[in-house]
Amino acid sequence: MALIRWKPTTDLWDQFGSLEDIREEMNRVFDTSLRRRGGTLDSMFAPALDVIEEKDNFLVKIDLPGLTKEDISVSIQDNFLTVRGERKHEVEKK
Repeated sequence: MALIRWKPTTDLWDQFGSLEDIREEMNRVFDTSLRRRGGTLDSMFAPALDVIEEKDNFLVKIDLPGLTKEDISVSIQDNFLTVRGERKHEVEKK
């Protein structure tokens, strides 16, 4: 059984209250759809990154533990920076 947080109703109109409801519903929808496909948010990898704007360029720092330069590909196309990599998990079977 799922627990739902109690929210007292007020007679005053809260212009941001409906945004909170929308956010909660979107989180619920995406969480449910990932579970149906067999994945979870924990199985997806989103690395920490910093983007620093300098005078003539941008500096992008990405934390990619366990990856080497050979495991990563970086490309720019149509003003989109794409960084791809794959972490391989070795499982020892006995």
